[in-house]
Amino acid sequence: MPITFLMSSTLNRFKAILADALVSIPEPVTMDSRLLEDIGADSLDMIDVQLVVEEEFGLSVPDDEMDGLLTVGDWVNYIDAHAK
Repeated sequence: MPITFLMSSTLNRFKAILADALVSIPEPVTMDSRLLEDIGADSLDMIDVQLVVEEEFGLSVPDDEMDGLLTVGDWVNYIDAHAK
């Protein structure tokens, strides 16, 4: 399966998680969208996102790695690298 297909699929699934976790998300959401600054997520939203990502993709996101997941692309790449 091509990497771009995986990324696209993961991106769409992650965008759906964001849409469920947040009241509203601005469009367009791109790989470069910053979760706090551009999308308007706060720290509690990010904990919700973390928990749903862990359940949805069957992985664990350690709290110390959360600080490095700043953009949608960071999350998509992390998920693709660590999903079971």
